Amino acid sequence: MKNRSIWIVVAAVALLATALWSHGFGVLAPDAEVPSRTGAKSAMGAEPQSAEARIALKTVPEPGQSGDETSPSPRGFDEIYEDLIHEFSENAYRPDLSDLKKGDYAERVSQLCEEMAYAVRDAGERTMFKIAAVRPPWESRELKIEERVCTLIVDINLQTLSVVEGQSNLRSSLVAQMLGYMPYSESLAQFVFGLLNEKPYLEAVHEQALLGLAEEARGDLAFLSPFVKDLLVTLWKNLDAA
Repeated sequence: MKNRSIWIVVAAVALLATALWSHGFGVLAPDAEVPSRTGAKSAMGAEPQSAEARIALKTVPEPGQSGDETSPSPRGFDEIYEDLIHEFSENAYRPDLSDLKKGDYAERVSQLCEEMAYAVRDAGERTMFKIAAVRPPWESRELKIEERVCTLIVDINLQTLSVVEGQSNLRSSLVAQMLGYMPYSESLAQFVFGLLNEKPYLEAVHEQALLGLAEEARGDLAFLSPFVKDLLVTLWKNLDAA
């Protein structure tokens, strides 16, 4: 059941990638040169510097595997992340690609996200460490692409932790971490808001954190106010629906 639930989440990634394309998700200028990332490290760094982010990855077995020593070793977060960056850099937002090539691109993104879901249980936390380390504004083409990859990874991790039995505490911890990053910058607040607003992830345990952010939303942190107000509404709707 666990493997089936994860598969349901990652099976939707191809549709998500196509939707991002169709709706102009961070569309680059038509004449802009898409930066090549082949063999390059991400602009946000290969490895978070905090001790927590360097904890050994926990893995879950792929379908049909027992997770014992005979199973092939899964790739790590950074390898899969860099492959996603490469796919978006080389293929996304290119009006010259045929529908067939768009389908191939979406399938490759889906496969990479499926690999991430199976192999890196804390992908969301690691991605938040990565994006929180980048100073705004995120205006370069490389960082715009990377922001979108980070959005995809965190979104899928939230969905996966929601459908896999026994992972609700990990999801709550990830959401709390995301809220803690909101005061860092308006860009990061917007990033977190886009992933949590009108979604079922905010729970009663997060209410105090949101109320604390509401108290802080003045002066240099006034940008938090509209985000926090809407997230509180989302939280209260979630509580009513529970």
